[in-house]
Amino acid sequence: MDRECARGDVEPTGSGHQSPGLWRHLEDHSHEFGDVKHWVELAKLVEVAKFHGIFIAIVLGGYDVYNGNLDAAKISGTQWPVNEPLSVVSAMAAATKSTGFGVTVSTLYEQSYHLARRLSTVDHLSKGRLAARNMGFKEHVTHDERYAQAEEYVKVMYKLFGSS
Repeated sequence: MDRECARGDVEPTGSGHQSPGLWRHLEDHSHEFGDVKHWVELAKLVEVAKFHGIFIAIVLGGYDVYNGNLDAAKISGTQWPVNEPLSVVSAMAAATKSTGFGVTVSTLYEQSYHLARRLSTVDHLSKGRLAARNMGFKEHVTHDERYAQAEEYVKVMYKLFGSS
């Protein structure tokens, strides 16, 4: 996995991403995307390399633009299939001490309660590392401060959307 670290990027939780065909490289491990050990080892490698964090984007469906179907994505393994990012972050956080974690989630297709519960769980299990270092914080913001900031954020968003 030295290749991932040397490039400075991390693939999404799928078999392939922005480097179609890389799976053919002898040192590629992307085919292990379904094994939690792959993600734990990747997190350890990133931490040893002194990266500040790992960002994993969510992909809700395969790319179906070419020929109007998923065939090309399935054949090439271009972000197909893809795991849900929060599922691996807890294991990665448990195996590291300082690496921060960032993920994208869909607010359109997620029920608020379930998303808040999942994010809160990972935030607690990672001791606040879900996004702190990725956002430039040198130390983790305390639990109460994170929730106060989240509340203020939601209020500002409501005002910006004209919904207050």
